[in-house]
This record gives sequence, C-alpha cells and structure tokens, in this order.
Amino acid sequence: MKRKIWKIQNAVCASVLSLLGFGGCGDNVGVDMYGTPHADYSIKGAVQTKEGKPIQGIKVSVAYETDTLGTALSDEKGTFAIRKEAFPYNKLKVSAEDIDGEKNGSYKDTSVDLEISQQDYKGGESWYNGKVEKEVNIQMEEKNHE
Repeated sequence: MKRKIWKIQNAVCASVLSLLGFGGCGDNVGVDMYGTPHADYSIKGAVQTKEGKPIQGIKVSVAYETDTLGTALSDEKGTFAIRKEAFPYNKLKVSAEDIDGEKNGSYKDTSVDLEISQQDYKGGESWYNGKVEKEVNIQMEEKNHE
C-alpha cells in the first residue's frame, strides 16, 4: 500500500514540475532567458517663452500615463536632461510646470506628446530594446495677471 501511494505522489510531483517547465532529463536542454523588456531613455531639451527666451526653474517631467520616468529643473539657459532606464514605451508625455512662483515670471503648465517608434531604439538585443535619445523644446505661455 505504501509503495502504491509513493508511486502516485511521484507521478503527481512529476506532472506538476513538468507543467511548471522543469524537465527531468536530456542533454539538449537550451538556456532559457527570463527578464523584462527595458530601454534607456535620454530626453533633453530647453524650456523657453513664446519669444524664445530661456526660462529657469521650470520642473520638467517625463511620464507614461501614471508612471513618471524622471524629473529635472531647467537651468539658467532653460535646458534640462532626464536619463532613465524603463520599460519600452511608444508614447511619452513631457510636462513643464512653473513651480517657483513669480521668481522668473509666471507661466501656464504645458505638455508635449513624444512619439517613439521602433527605429528610435538603437543597439538593442534580447530583452534590452536599446537606447532612445530625443530632444524636446517646450514653449511656455505667460499667465495673465488680472
């Protein structure tokens, strides 16, 4: 009786292991690769007025829906740079927000949609889709003071 239960337990265990993808024999077993697709993003650019003057102290964010890839503040030349490794996306939103109040003027928040195609991913292989480099120039409109 014990021997019969033992055989049933072995058969059940072997079945469960095979369903999970574990093999019991064979020399021709290949290497399985597990991972998550990812890419390196380098988004840079400048924040300017409608007249082309640089704006310092603007918070620039790069996001996909609710997942923020990174933020940066624009410098005295209005430039910013955000670098981040993340899941490969085909569309990002670059948002600019005036967070310093009246210090450098008062500007309306704005955003720009950034399309990313397969050709934008450079040097990828396997789970690594590659590096994406994009430049975005954002023009902000001054708030009307009433």
